[in-house]
Amino acid sequence: MRSYALMANVVIKDRHRRNPRSAGALQNAVLNSAGISSIATDEGGVIQILSAGAERMLGYTEAEVAGKRTPADFSDPLQAVERARALSLEFATAVDPGFQALVFKASQGIDDQYELTWIRKDGSRLPAVVSVTALRDPKGEVIGYLMIATDNTAQETFRLMVESVTDYGIVQLDAQGRVLSWNAGAQIIDGYGAQEIVGQHFSRFYSAQDIELGVPQRDLDAAAATGRYETEGWRSRKDGSMYRANIVLTSIHDQAGVLRGFARLSRDMARDTRISEPQQSAIESPEPACEPASQPRPASGVPRRSLLCVEDQPATLVMVERLVARRADVLLLHASSVALGIELARSAQPDVILLNIDLPGTSALQFMKLLRADPATENTPLLALGADASVKAVTQALDAGFFHYLTKPLKPEAFVEAVDYALEFSALERAEQHDRAFTSAHSH
Repeated sequence: MRSYALMANVVIKDRHRRNPRSAGALQNAVLNSAGISSIATDEGGVIQILSAGAERMLGYTEAEVAGKRTPADFSDPLQAVERARALSLEFATAVDPGFQALVFKASQGIDDQYELTWIRKDGSRLPAVVSVTALRDPKGEVIGYLMIATDNTAQETFRLMVESVTDYGIVQLDAQGRVLSWNAGAQIIDGYGAQEIVGQHFSRFYSAQDIELGVPQRDLDAAAATGRYETEGWRSRKDGSMYRANIVLTSIHDQAGVLRGFARLSRDMARDTRISEPQQSAIESPEPACEPASQPRPASGVPRRSLLCVEDQPATLVMVERLVARRADVLLLHASSVALGIELARSAQPDVILLNIDLPGTSALQFMKLLRADPATENTPLLALGADASVKAVTQALDAGFFHYLTKPLKPEAFVEAVDYALEFSALERAEQHDRAFTSAHSH
């Protein structure tokens, strides 16, 4: 597959030369990655480059559109008219409802991101989030535009996946603690249907005594203050019965740092066959976590590899768990903070590490620096997971030394491809280390 081959070229080059990737190699990696949909145009909007990801998204090949068509030809014309109208009012100038409407803000030096529906070659419609940046020459003149598109159907797919999870209660709360979303696992664990509980305060899950003591608000305050709060305790079901629960509350903030709400991940301890009595959660331990009971065992003779996921968002972790659970040869380890991730990386020495680069605390670059300074982890492939899908973010991550860049919401196909290749790379590295050690031991 083209994206696989080019990604391999970039990584192998780095393996043998041990120096930063060239700008050309980075450009090829971005433009030929099936997971990144980018369209480059000239100043008039005529398409010059259609990346592999954009080809897959729109259904056209680069040869069919380069030098012939503009991105406006693939956009919903009614949306373009509405966007042109809104821009005309905002900037008090006439904006044409064609390509100009798609890039007007970028042409004014304003990086722009908006929702747009593409009309694919087969006539089907594809909702997307589009980021537009003007490309300029050394004099500052616009010479073209770069459009990065993200398939927005992934958001809906992700929502449906979360709703279908039955082992965990995954609930979104607003900043005051009122329930905004409800999945199948929460209904099984707590007994409420979505129509009964959405809009109600989450204190309904606590005992009367805990409510009187102010425990619900205390838990929210702890999550808001630290970003993540984990606890075990007794919780109340709809029918009044009590159950022992493991609860993780994660605060959600906007880009300005304003608290917008919380994600609540709950687990009925009695339903978890891995735990016979309340104890510290395995994800908080710097030692390797035990194998999940639902994960298939590897066939005899097949070596077990390990993937360390450094992530504090329950929904993303659930997605990773479900994808890794399909693999008999991969053991998933988890750390909820950068500090714990470093400890677990050093003690468990995983084959691959997936890092949420937006985690609070130690920066992603500092995390990488600490790993590279340790001989045990200096060559461990590190996958970046971030919310920014722009070419700038991707290029910066690859240039910094990350093995691959994945965006949220996590797309299963891109995740599986990246992990597979990272595992292959790790196996080659470890084989070379073994050969060097063997040669050194027998050279005297």
